[in-house]
Amino acid sequence: MNIIFQFTIFLILFSQIVIAQDENPDTKVREPKTTKSSVDTTITYKANSIKYFIDEQKTYLIGNAQVKYKGTTLTAHKITVDWENDLVFAEGKLDTVYSKEDSTKFYIELVGKPKFRDGAQTMEGEHLTYNIKTKRGKISKGKTKIEESFYHGQDIAKSEDNTLFIKQGDFTTCELDTPHYYFRAPKLKMLYKDKVIARPVYLHFKEVPVAALPFAVIPTNTERRSGIIPPSYAETTDTGRELRELGIYIAPDEYFDLWAISTFKEKSGFEADWKFNYKRRYDLDGLLYGNFSERGSNPFEKTRFWSIGWRHNENVRQKGKINIDLYFSKNNPIRELSPNLEDRLASQKTTSKASYEDYLTRDTKFRILYENEKNFSGSDLTQERTKFPQLTASYKSNPISFLAEKTTNYSDGVKTSETETLPSISTSFKDYSLTYNANKSTTFTEGEKTKVVRSNFPKVTFSKTNIYLFGSPKAVEGVVVERPWYKDIRISGNNFTFERYKSSEIDTLTTFWEDEVHKGAGYSSSLQVSPKLSYFSITPSFSYNATFVEKYQEGTLIQNDAGEDSVQVDFVDGFKVRQTFSTSLRVNTKLYGTRNVGFWSIQQLRHVVDPSITYTYAPDFSENSWGNFQEVKNENGEVVGRVDKFGGNKTGIVGATSTSKTRRLDFGLGNKFQMKYWSGDSLSRTEKKADLFDLNLSSSYNFEADSLRLSDLQSTLTARPFPNFNTTIKTTHTFYAFNSKKYLFETDKTKIANLTDLDLDLSFTLKGGNEAEINAPVVAETEKSESDLFGITPTQLHDKSGNLALRNDSIDNLRVPWKLKSSVSWGMDRPARTGGKFTKTSQMSVDLAAQPTTNWTFSYVAAYDLVKRIIRSHEFNFVRTLHKWKLGFRWVPYGLNAGYFLKIGLDSPQLKDLKIQTHEGDSIGEPF
Repeated sequence: MNIIFQFTIFLILFSQIVIAQDENPDTKVREPKTTKSSVDTTITYKANSIKYFIDEQKTYLIGNAQVKYKGTTLTAHKITVDWENDLVFAEGKLDTVYSKEDSTKFYIELVGKPKFRDGAQTMEGEHLTYNIKTKRGKISKGKTKIEESFYHGQDIAKSEDNTLFIKQGDFTTCELDTPHYYFRAPKLKMLYKDKVIARPVYLHFKEVPVAALPFAVIPTNTERRSGIIPPSYAETTDTGRELRELGIYIAPDEYFDLWAISTFKEKSGFEADWKFNYKRRYDLDGLLYGNFSERGSNPFEKTRFWSIGWRHNENVRQKGKINIDLYFSKNNPIRELSPNLEDRLASQKTTSKASYEDYLTRDTKFRILYENEKNFSGSDLTQERTKFPQLTASYKSNPISFLAEKTTNYSDGVKTSETETLPSISTSFKDYSLTYNANKSTTFTEGEKTKVVRSNFPKVTFSKTNIYLFGSPKAVEGVVVERPWYKDIRISGNNFTFERYKSSEIDTLTTFWEDEVHKGAGYSSSLQVSPKLSYFSITPSFSYNATFVEKYQEGTLIQNDAGEDSVQVDFVDGFKVRQTFSTSLRVNTKLYGTRNVGFWSIQQLRHVVDPSITYTYAPDFSENSWGNFQEVKNENGEVVGRVDKFGGNKTGIVGATSTSKTRRLDFGLGNKFQMKYWSGDSLSRTEKKADLFDLNLSSSYNFEADSLRLSDLQSTLTARPFPNFNTTIKTTHTFYAFNSKKYLFETDKTKIANLTDLDLDLSFTLKGGNEAEINAPVVAETEKSESDLFGITPTQLHDKSGNLALRNDSIDNLRVPWKLKSSVSWGMDRPARTGGKFTKTSQMSVDLAAQPTTNWTFSYVAAYDLVKRIIRSHEFNFVRTLHKWKLGFRWVPYGLNAGYFLKIGLDSPQLKDLKIQTHEGDSIGEPF
C-alpha cells in the first residue's frame, strides 16, 4: 500500500520532484520540492512514519527520523521539513524509562533528542531549527563536542561559516551530562577548528565557582598554529627563581614554522633555544636551529655557550636523496677582567656533513659522504678531521664500502702530526669477505722541515667462514639430515692477509732517504669437530697461524769502547716463515639420577650431572728448535743475547714471537636438580616439570706455573624455590694457605680450601589484585554522578530492601591491585693471597606500586644499606585521578635530590598548560 501511495504522489508532482532512491523503499521516499524552493540538490530522509502535506509543502518524519542533505545529517524522534521556507525542525519526546537498578522504578526522560552533524561538527539538544540553504541553525539546551571537549549552552546558534554562538555556555572535557567541572561564560563564541573566545570566564567544580578570568581564548585546532608558549615558574637553591620556557610559535603556512623559547634564571643567567623548520612534502625538508646559555653564579667563572646548525634533506631524481648537516658551537669562559685573550676565548667547533644516496638499478644502491670537523682553542686550529670519500654500495644485499679519512693535529697553529686512512674497500658475499685498506701517519718537527712518514700500503685480507673437508651440509627445510661425525670436520676462521710497511724520514733542507720497507703475509685458521663416542662428547680443536716475511732481524756481536760484549740488531733481506699453533681437547658427558617420591603431588626428583675437562696446549716458540730466535754467542760460547727474528718487523701481521708455553687443564662440574609433579585435582591433573636449583663449579690447573698451579674454585648456586623468587649465591675459594705457596691441607689437616669471596643475591616479586589495573586508564563512570573516594555509590551499599550489603562487583572493586619488587644483596671478600678480615657490603631495595582505589595510585622506591644502616635513597609518588583532572605529588625526604613536586592539572592535551604546580629541589621530576 505504501508503494502505491508513493507512486501516486510521484505522478502528481512529476515536474516538481527530486528522486532519491535506496535499497529500502519502505523507509526511503521521494522528496517534494516546490519551484519556489532554493534547494539545489537531493535531500534523503527516512523514518518509521512519514506524512506528506502537499498543500502546506511540509513533510513530517516520526520515529527514528533522519534527514541527509549534502554533508549534514540530522536525527531525532520527530523532524518537520518546511519545503517552502527551506527549514527543518527537530525535537524529541518524553517517554517512560525504567531504572536499571530496579525494574519496578521508572522516570520520565526526553528521548530521541535532535542530533545534528555537519562534517566533523556535532550538536545535540532538546529542540533544533535549521535552514538547509543558509546552513544557519539554533538549538536549545544544546551540547556539542569538538575534539575531546564538550560545550553546553542554553541556546546555541550556528552561522553559515560553522561559527557557534553560545548563550550561557559551559566548556569542559568531562563527558558526563552533569560534568564534574566546567568553565562558564555568559557569552561564548566558537570558531570552527580555530579557537573558543569567552568573556568573562568562571571555573566551577560542580556548581561551586572557584576562580574567574576577564576573558579566555582556548585553541581548538589540533593542527600547528601561531601563538604564545606560556612559561612555568620554578625555584632552586643553585639558580634561584626561574621563569622557564617562555616563548613563541609562528606557523604562517604549511611550509615552515618558527619555535623559540627562553628561560630566565635569577642567579645564573639566561638560556634560549630556537628552531626554524621548513618542509615541502615529497621534495625537501630542513631545520635551522640555535642555542645560547649563560651559566654560573660567580661572575668570574661564568661560561657562555652558543651554537647554530642547519640540516637539509632533499629528494632528487626518483629515489635519490641529498643530506646536508652544518654545525658551529662556541664555549666561552667569561673572564672579563683578564688581559689574556685565551682566558676570554675558549673552544670552538665546526662540523660539516654532506651525503648523496641513490639507486643505480633496482638492486644496486650507493651512498657517498663528505664529513669535516674542526676544533679550535681560541682562534687557533687544534685538530681537523676529514672523511672523504666515503662510498658505500650494495648489490642484492651484498655490501661494498670505499672509505678514506684524514686527521691533522696542530699546536700553536703549527702542524704536528697527520694520520691518513687511505681509500679502503671492503665487501662480502655469502661466507666470503674481502678487505683492502691502507694508512699513513706523519710526524712533523720544526714546522714541516723534518717529517717521519710511516705507511701500511697495501693491506689485504681475504676470509672464508667455513671449509668442510667432506662436503658442506645441505639445508633441507623442516628435515633434520643425519650425517656421520667426520663429515662435520671443518676449518673455520680462514684468514689470508698481505701487508706492506714503509718508513721514511724527509728533511726538506738537505736530503730524502728511505729507512725501512717490509712485506709480510699471514694465514690463520682452526680445525673443529664435535664427535660423540658412546656417552661422551669429544671436541678437539686445532688453531694454526703462519706468517711470511721477506726481511727478518739478525744479531751481530760487537764490543763497546770498554771491551764489553753486546748485540747489534739489523734487518737482513731473506724469506722467513714462522708457524705457530695451539690445540685443545674437551670431553664432557651427562649423568642422570632419578628417584621416585610419590608423596604430596611430587612424582619424581632428578639430578643431572654435567662434568667436563678441557686440556689446552701450546709450545714455547722461542725455543731454538723452532728457529724463531737467534742466540748470539761470544768467543767463549757464552750467550750474549737472543734476537727474535720477527719481533722488529713493523707489520701488524707478525709481531713478537710468544715466549711462553701453555699446558692447562680446565675442569667444570654442572649440577641441575629438577622435579616432576602433578598439577590440578585428581580428575583433571596434568604432569609438570620444574627446575629447583643449579650448582656449577669450575677451576683449572696450570702445569707451566712455577707455583700456585691450582686456580681458585668458582661456584655458583642459582635457585627458584618459589614462583617469582630468585636466589643466586657465588663463592670463591683458594686451595692455598694465606701468605704461603703451600696447599691448605698441608698446614691444616681439617681444611681443604679457604673462602675469599661470597656474594648473595635474593630477589622476589609479589603481587595481588589485578596487577594490570595499576596505572590503567580510568573508565568514565557515566552512570555514577556521585561517588566517594573508593568509587562506590550509595546504591551499592544497600540491597533492594534497604539493608546494608555489598554486591559481588563491589567486592571486586575493593580488591587492591599491587606489586612489590624487592632484592637483597650481601657480600664479603678478602685478599686471596694474604687473607685478613672480610670487608662486608649489603643493600636492600624496594619498589612498591599499588592502586588502593580506582583513582589513587601510589609507589615507593627505596635503597637501604644494611651494613651502615642508612637509607641510600627513597622517594614517594602519589597520583590522584580526578576524572579529567590529575593531582600528583612526588617527595624525596633527603639526599642529593631531596625535595618535592606538587602538580594539579587537566588530563587533556588541549589544556595541559592549565595547571598549578610548586616544587622544591633541583632534580625533582614532575609526578605525571
